[in-house]
Amino acid sequence: MRARTPTAFLLFSSSLLSLTAAAAAKPSRGGGQPIIIDTDLFGDVDDVGALTIANVLHNCGLADIKGIAINTHSKYGAPAASAICTHFGNGDVPVAAIRPLTDETFFDDWEYVRGEYASKVAYNWPGTLTNASLAPTPVELYRKVLAAASNKSLHLISIGFLTNIADLLRSNADHISPLGGRELLAAKVSELIIMGGRYPSGWEYNFGGTDPNSTAYVLDHWPRTVAVTFSGGELGGSIYSGQRPLMEQTPSVDSLTVSAYQWVSTFHVSHLNVAAGIISKFRRLH
Repeated sequence: MRARTPTAFLLFSSSLLSLTAAAAAKPSRGGGQPIIIDTDLFGDVDDVGALTIANVLHNCGLADIKGIAINTHSKYGAPAASAICTHFGNGDVPVAAIRPLTDETFFDDWEYVRGEYASKVAYNWPGTLTNASLAPTPVELYRKVLAAASNKSLHLISIGFLTNIADLLRSNADHISPLGGRELLAAKVSELIIMGGRYPSGWEYNFGGTDPNSTAYVLDHWPRTVAVTFSGGELGGSIYSGQRPLMEQTPSVDSLTVSAYQWVSTFHVSHLNVAAGIISKFRRLH
C-alpha cells in the first residue's frame, strides 16, 4: 500500500526529528504527568514512534515516564524499549518483560512487505537493559510503581494488548503492597488511556487479535472510579509514517527512530495511530 506524502506530514516529521535530536541532547526532567506505557513493541514500528514521542515529552517536562511494560513475548522487545529510552538520555526508565520469553522475530505474513526492527534496535543501539530475562515482570513493575505513587497521580497508557493489565487486576496483596491489583489501580491511577477498539463499532487487532480474553477481563473488572479514554483504530487510520519520500529526503542523522522505520521498509506506509493518541492526550493535558 502506498500513499502520497502530505506536505503537512513532511513538516511534522521534520519538526519531530529536530525536536527528538534536541531533546536527546538536553534532557530536562520537570514535573510532568506521571505515566506508565504498556506496549506491544515487536512487529508494527508505530510503537517506536510512540515511545519516541513519549521520551521527547519526558525530556521537555510534559511527561514523567515511570515505566514501560512489554506485552509481547519476544526477548527483543524489552531491550529495544530500553535502547529507545537510553537513546534519549532516559536509560533509568525501568522496562518490564512479559513471560515466557521467546526467540521470535517478526515476520510479515500479512502483506509480505515489512521488515523486522526490534532485534536490530536491541542489538545495534545501546540500552541499559540488554537481556530481557533480567527485567521484572510487568505485574512486579506495575505494583512497585503504583505503590510508590501519590494517590490518583498516574496515567496508564495502553498501546497494545491488555494482557499485562488483566494480570495486574488479578494480582493479590504481597510484600510490595497490602492492596490487590484492582485496589492499587483505583487508588493510584487517575486515567487509563487505551489504543484499542473501533468506534462506534468494529473489530480491531489490539482488542481481538491476540488476547481477547484479557480485553474482556479488563473492560469488565476495571475500577469504575477510574476514568477510561478509548483511542480507536479509526483515529490513526489517516496518519501515515515511514513513507519512502520521507526516508529519501531525510539527511544522515544519528537517529534510532529513523533507523527503525528504515529497517521495517522504505516502501511501506505504516500507521502511527498510537503516537497520535499520545500526542492528542498530552495536548489535552497542557
